[in-house]
Amino acid sequence: MKVLKFLFILALFSIAGCTRRTSEPPMLTIYTYDSFSTEWGLEPVVIPPFEDICKCEVQVVTVGDGGAILNRLVIEGKETRADIILGLDNNLAARAFELDIFEPYKPKYFETVPEEIWFDPSNRLIPFDYGYFSVVYDSEKLRTPPKHFTDLTSAEYKRRLIVEDPRSSTPGLGFLLWSIKLLENRHEDFWQKLKANILTVTPGWDSAYAMFKKGEAPMVISYTTSPAYHIINENTDRYKAAIFPEGHYIQIEVAGIVKYTKNKNLAQSFIDYMLSPQFQKEIPTKNYMYPANKDVELPEAFKSLPKPKKMLIIKEDILSKKLAKWINGWRQAMQ
Repeated sequence: MKVLKFLFILALFSIAGCTRRTSEPPMLTIYTYDSFSTEWGLEPVVIPPFEDICKCEVQVVTVGDGGAILNRLVIEGKETRADIILGLDNNLAARAFELDIFEPYKPKYFETVPEEIWFDPSNRLIPFDYGYFSVVYDSEKLRTPPKHFTDLTSAEYKRRLIVEDPRSSTPGLGFLLWSIKLLENRHEDFWQKLKANILTVTPGWDSAYAMFKKGEAPMVISYTTSPAYHIINENTDRYKAAIFPEGHYIQIEVAGIVKYTKNKNLAQSFIDYMLSPQFQKEIPTKNYMYPANKDVELPEAFKSLPKPKKMLIIKEDILSKKLAKWINGWRQAMQ
């Protein structure tokens, strides 16, 4: 009888344990950049609705900027906890593909994304927004902004520019590639001249823009759409983007499913959701970028912004061959 009672109690515990395990909602882990999780970022407005849809929990892990996300993937490899990577871009794609870590997936709403920003025909990295790098300046502190890219080396701008590190920051890398696309073999000379005008090099965009807003320098490397933030949230147009006739380098931000995920269906559902109108309508007023879904209506503040007439980009195959050399050259020029 005691044996039977023991077995009965043991069975109850086993059933209770199974019930607890099966009642736990599935967990989706997303690696992304810091600004995604700020109170004014995308996470508070796009993650809770998805959790309601999927009946799951989403764990958002912030890893600095886009370059830092990629560096973490290099370290973790197959042991990564991430199901989805959100926040790499077209300039990091070549390095990301070398890791062979992304699962191809053609999501719903793919037809709403313009062909010119869908750069991966294998569908490993899916665009969710895009924008153009720019020098953003405070018009109350800088009366004569640069009119051309090379004007940035002028002596009148000594220690008046904040830039990001291309080794860890996507805007930092974008600015470097912008200089290479325009100046080709003369870009290292440009950086040597520019060095005197740089107040500091920050690890990421968040810290750079925070310093800019505090007034530590009147210029920062950001996006042509950054002034929309100040128009919408601060009702001011004092912050402006310098538009250069030579053209502006494009950034296409992407997300991808990690092929080692144990939550493949859930990850695919999130990518579908990412391109849906519900997610995409938040891009302009949370990321202050252009939504990848071309059917999404832009707010009035965006319609008043100047847009570059010429888009600049360096193709993935060239980046895969030369990016490491270019970054090393930048490091030497900045010493």
